[in-house]
Amino acid sequence: HLPLHHGAEPNVQAACPICEDPCRRVPLPVHLKNEHGPPETREPERAPFPAFAWCVCRRGSDGHFLLVNEPAGISRGKPRYWLPAGRVDRGETLEEAARRECR
Repeated sequence: HLPLHHGAEPNVQAACPICEDPCRRVPLPVHLKNEHGPPETREPERAPFPAFAWCVCRRGSDGHFLLVNEPAGISRGKPRYWLPAGRVDRGETLEEAARRECR
């Protein structure tokens, strides 16, 4: 049993039960998805340089801002709320990345 749905818990530090990779570079659930999951659900190849899109979305009717919930595993051990942001994938523009992160 692998608790993929526990977003408020720290990352699982364990070897992959399929290929025995120690999963030191990425969390086990991410490894399982990208290495053993269906190809259409895997994350795209990383861009040749680091680039990130950060998006500020403000609703005009009341001035509220869009925040996203980041699970504990990717936000230093505690779930937190942040402005939408994420890496820019290979072949993607900054605007396309920002729109994707807001979906």
